[in-house]
Amino acid sequence: MGIEIERKFLVNEFDVGLASDKIEIKQGYIFSSNGKVVRVRTYNDEAFITVKYRKSSITRGEFEYPIPYDDGIELLENTCQEGLLEKTRYIYDFHGKKWEIDVFKGKNEGLILAEIELETEEEKFAKTLSSGEAMLRKIIETSTSDVISGEDAFKLYDTYGFPFELTEEILKEANKSVDKAGFDLEMQNQKERARASRGDLQSMGAQM
Repeated sequence: MGIEIERKFLVNEFDVGLASDKIEIKQGYIFSSNGKVVRVRTYNDEAFITVKYRKSSITRGEFEYPIPYDDGIELLENTCQEGLLEKTRYIYDFHGKKWEIDVFKGKNEGLILAEIELETEEEKFAKTLSSGEAMLRKIIETSTSDVISGEDAFKLYDTYGFPFELTEEILKEANKSVDKAGFDLEMQNQKERARASRGDLQSMGAQM
């Protein structure tokens, strides 16, 4: 039996250029009630059937088994409840953690969910966010300006994984704001560095 500990977040947008990989997913539910789920899912050209049950708010027991792809398609088409889901899953590596960013299609187009799996419910991910908030509070206390720089906001995001939207919310409570244009510029610079780094790795791989 596997144990799945995860946290999910709604995301406004995601730059797919930051992803290290992507997977096309179709899924449907044979059964879903009271935290218990029997799910069929295809990943690209593979298929799995999964049984899950909830153990706590973020922890679930999980049994997952590979099945022939054609069997997976037949189950999706003939046994699942209405409302099959289709999405592209992007893999995003951030500070040693693998995030799965699901961009939905069809009736759910526009929905983006980010998911991270944790080793334990108390894992340092939550502590990292707390450290980011503490750092932001310190910036607020020591700043003589009503506008926090985009560079500081980006450091919070890049170092602690502290969401920009949360930075805005906390600053608003303190009657301050953030230089969003400066943050966006720092983010763009990071994307360009990431693309350049991937290009260098690909060049090295071609030479080996």
